Amino acid sequence: MPPRKPFFDTLLQQATGSMTTLVALAIGAVAFYLLFRANNRREPRPPPGGSIDASNNNNNNNSINTTTRQIGRGANPSARTLPKKTESKDVLQFVKTQQLVGCKMCVAIDVLYKNGNWVEKGEEVLRFLTSTSDVFLMYRVDSEAEQKRVLEVVHKCVPSLKRHKILFCSTEKGYEAFTRQITPSLLITYNPQQASFLSGVLPYIVLVSEGEQVAKLNVASVKSVGEILP
Repeated sequence: MPPRKPFFDTLLQQATGSMTTLVALAIGAVAFYLLFRANNRREPRPPPGGSIDASNNNNNNNSINTTTRQIGRGANPSARTLPKKTESKDVLQFVKTQQLVGCKMCVAIDVLYKNGNWVEKGEEVLRFLTSTSDVFLMYRVDSEAEQKRVLEVVHKCVPSLKRHKILFCSTEKGYEAFTRQITPSLLITYNPQQASFLSGVLPYIVLVSEGEQVAKLNVASVKSVGEILP
């Protein structure tokens, strides 16, 4: 039987082994931490097709383009850029000289077609306006039969006018609602109250009325729709 080691020698040997293990673990942990830090400092890889800066620029450009498209949908550029004239006669001159080509226009059919018949030069005015501008027609009807008759009359005069640009309503307020939604550059109406109210919203208005007139700088008053023609 081998002689026993002294008690203190045994404790010292065990402590030495444990200390070696702890030191080894500590060194391994430090090495792992340093490796982890070094990996995080590496430059990120650029995305396919270019550098990170180029990718960010593209994203910014896309955001700007998207915003521009959204603004374009909700508003009429012509209505925002056309200035109000200092004299009402300039409004009529703008229409006659076709300076509103391509702009949106809202036209009450009442100024062109009344009591089942075209007014004097009504057909000619409608063809003139639709040949130069983006025209929306508005009309108040009391029945489906009347609506069908008006559609037939308009399409006979201007076959190329799309159906969704002929709008019908059942009250006078419908004209105002259509106009505010479309935001045209020009409104042609027979209603003085409507012309006065919308003069603060729209760039140009032509009021066709033999009676009451509207004293607004951006409203031209005429007695017959034929005065619109050049």
